[in-house]
Amino acid sequence: MELEKIVAANITELRKSKQWTQLELAEKLNYSDKSISKWERGDGIPDLKTLCKMAELFSVSLDFFVTDGASEQLKKYAAPKEEKGYRLVISLLIIVGFWTAATAFYIYSMMYKSINAWTLFIWPVPLSFAIMYRFNIKWGKKWLGLVCSSGFCWTLLAAFYLQFLSYNFWLLFVVGIPIQAALVLWWIVVVKYKK
Repeated sequence: MELEKIVAANITELRKSKQWTQLELAEKLNYSDKSISKWERGDGIPDLKTLCKMAELFSVSLDFFVTDGASEQLKKYAAPKEEKGYRLVISLLIIVGFWTAATAFYIYSMMYKSINAWTLFIWPVPLSFAIMYRFNIKWGKKWLGLVCSSGFCWTLLAAFYLQFLSYNFWLLFVVGIPIQAALVLWWIVVVKYKK
């Protein structure tokens, strides 16, 4: 088998094992998705510096790319834990922690202070969006970052409004409009033009 075809098969299998698209791999390597496609078709081979970066990215040795049948060995290898499931569980545990704390404070205030502190349940919502945004930056998709940051913005404004409901600060939501516009523009710059 030609060297180009061996490298192509191994790159393709590594990328698919991480469940990445060609575009996602290209972004991590600072290449275009057309370059990844070219390598996976066997029409060319990445340079040594790029192969080293890919070896580090996929946690394989450099010779993996030029070894015939290495992609078949990868198929037989079973990862000790499902990465996406592990990440989701971490995120959910932190979010559940916020809600548990809010519930505990609510029960305490009902039992010992005899006040209805229902506003305690407002604040975990923006905190949940903030945690989702943080973990999304590290592990997730870029478009989900826009959803999480928008959710954080609007739920934070809603939390302030509901916390101080007696003051009727409805104009507070007007502040959210330029913030939302800035978030959308930021997303366009990061996703569309940073390739």
